[in-house]
Amino acid sequence: MPVPANMNIGSGWIVQSFSGDSIRSSALRIATDIVPRYLRQHRIVIVCLACVATVPDSSSQLLLRAASKVRRYRDGTSRSPGFSWEEPDSNLTLCAELFRFEYSILARTLVHNPALVESLRVEINTECDWLRKLSAISNSSEYTPPKSQVEDVILGMSEKLSSHILNHVLLEQGFQTEIILAEDIEALIGSDREDGSVSESFMSALASRIQASHPKIPIVTGMVNHKNIPRPQEGGFSESLSILAAIGLGAIELQLWNASNDILTADLRRVSSARLVRSISRSEAAELALHGHPCTSSAILDEVTSRDISVKLCNTEDDNLKGTVIRTLFEPIKQNPFIPVRKATQPLRLLASKTQTIDRRPTAVIVRESAFMINVTAHAPNTSFGFLDNVFRVLQKHEVQLDMMSTTQAHIAVTVEDEKFQGDIGRLADELGQYGIVFVQYGLALLTVVGDQLRNNPGISGRVVSTLTQGGIRVNMVGPGTGTSLSCAISSKEVTRAVRLLHHTLCRKLDKNGSAKKSFLQ
Repeated sequence: MPVPANMNIGSGWIVQSFSGDSIRSSALRIATDIVPRYLRQHRIVIVCLACVATVPDSSSQLLLRAASKVRRYRDGTSRSPGFSWEEPDSNLTLCAELFRFEYSILARTLVHNPALVESLRVEINTECDWLRKLSAISNSSEYTPPKSQVEDVILGMSEKLSSHILNHVLLEQGFQTEIILAEDIEALIGSDREDGSVSESFMSALASRIQASHPKIPIVTGMVNHKNIPRPQEGGFSESLSILAAIGLGAIELQLWNASNDILTADLRRVSSARLVRSISRSEAAELALHGHPCTSSAILDEVTSRDISVKLCNTEDDNLKGTVIRTLFEPIKQNPFIPVRKATQPLRLLASKTQTIDRRPTAVIVRESAFMINVTAHAPNTSFGFLDNVFRVLQKHEVQLDMMSTTQAHIAVTVEDEKFQGDIGRLADELGQYGIVFVQYGLALLTVVGDQLRNNPGISGRVVSTLTQGGIRVNMVGPGTGTSLSCAISSKEVTRAVRLLHHTLCRKLDKNGSAKKSFLQ
């Protein structure tokens, strides 16, 4: 379908942030469906995440380790094989060649016009050659850049190459686009300034530069190096640029596009009847992120939604492109149509029954698998003074990240996710054994029910536990959250059954009379 070149004529700004997975799998759909759909009514800004990630624990680490092993074997060195972050110069060289290889394949896959393919090849080679030159400078000088700086350069370069990929896909579909580099904006405001107004100046300059690109579609990318320009710790430069662009432009919405970014009432692999959650509050999104759901980051929730800019989580694989909206702090929850209008003349005892919300369902049920629980009981109740203090000192020494905790004067039980604990459980148990009897239980899963309804309707918390126990599932620990969540530690073998029980019992739609359909438990 031909796309007009001057469609960016709508009113109101929308910032669209596309993940690397969405670009790799749905670049053509982004250019032919997603972008045109929003351009008809709005003006958009595009920010791209890395298609090829090379930070530790990523899938591309396997390629880097393999390349490092081959190089060392070829050179005949006796060093142990593997990818070491303590060698920044070799890391940059390896990443430059990895980027050149993978992004070239991606370019030939997504772009078909020979002239655009050649233009994209030149862009990729230019960026990768710059990375190799940086490696050579680092290798020839006595200065060794820190690990964090090397990671920033690698991540920023991958995000820039992703932007070039999507830019050429859009060009092939007839769009007029313009790449806006964060480095140019930073140079414009002056990199030697140390005052606290640098962030505001950068935001203002970025917004002016984006507006000046009209009618072209601006694609913002690049690396932000100034220490006074905030950057989320858990995200790359693209996340920071998305936030700064949304705030600077006063955007009406920040869209986070991913290949699987929907928020469902439960995992579809366990519950086939799970539904899309169309709207959640900021507190619910924060709880979901805290309990392991990859919905969004704390920086976006703190900076964007507090400025009356809604955040929408979108799935490029969804045919309807509905997504989940994270409401701002200023957006009220829509009144349920079945709730009677409150009248001041009604007696107070009648208001309690007539103004109760019908939609008392939790928002979602999520699972964190593979956890264990540590139980420590003081040797004797009369010697329990300082017991908890000693236990916490040992846990802090071993850098144990706690999920749930239950304590008394002479007993403590904590749950820990396996992937968050990198220490030696044997040494930890031995040190805790100095202060009490230690029992470690493995094979657990952490089941969390999230929803603002847990704060407003105290009966739901009791129903969560009773539903599990009536279904014959042992609950090892219960941990209330911030008021919008409730977590339970159960056996990992019972996870699927537990999720189905809670979803069918608590997450079903209620009828007009406030009663739910009969559950298979009843």
